[in-house]
Amino acid sequence: SEKEDAKIYRAFDNVDEKKIITVTVGLPLAIIASAEAVPLMVMASKSSAAGTLTSSLGRTFAVNSGKLAAINGGKEFSGQYFSSALVHNDWTLNRIDWIDVGSNAIFSKGGEIVLGSAMDFSFQDGFQYHADNKLVENLFLGYSTAKLDSKVGSGFDKIVGQYSPTLSSFLSNSVQLNINVMVNSAKHLTEK
Repeated sequence: SEKEDAKIYRAFDNVDEKKIITVTVGLPLAIIASAEAVPLMVMASKSSAAGTLTSSLGRTFAVNSGKLAAINGGKEFSGQYFSSALVHNDWTLNRIDWIDVGSNAIFSKGGEIVLGSAMDFSFQDGFQYHADNKLVENLFLGYSTAKLDSKVGSGFDKIVGQYSPTLSSFLSNSVQLNINVMVNSAKHLTEK
């Protein structure tokens, strides 16, 4: 009746159209751009004139396989979610940087660091492009964290990997998730 209709209309009044438009337009555009960029990079890497630069670029933006994409994207999502919950007591998805999560899932570590350092998108802050000190800070933090993750992974491979590769992978990913939570928490604390 009229009360129910009024309740329904009020529910639609607090819907943020900008967020809906950003996600429904931005996410497909990012996916299409990624899908279009990969063949161009492959084609460029086969050109003899492109040489070393494009082969390095191709390795940097190498596309992850299904299992690796799920693990990397899951670790990044979990790290950001838990750090947001710990620092801000925010258990929503508003503070998660979706470009970081997507680039972690799609690209190799180098490509993820470059793309994730240059751009951010969260429901709370919207789209941001960094071409200043924030970019340098993000690149430094990204490469430092990647180096630490690599050391942790190779450490577990040497110690546990010879006995149980599955346990080694589990422990390595668990420690890397904890590192991710700590790094993201530190980032959240500095942004307060």
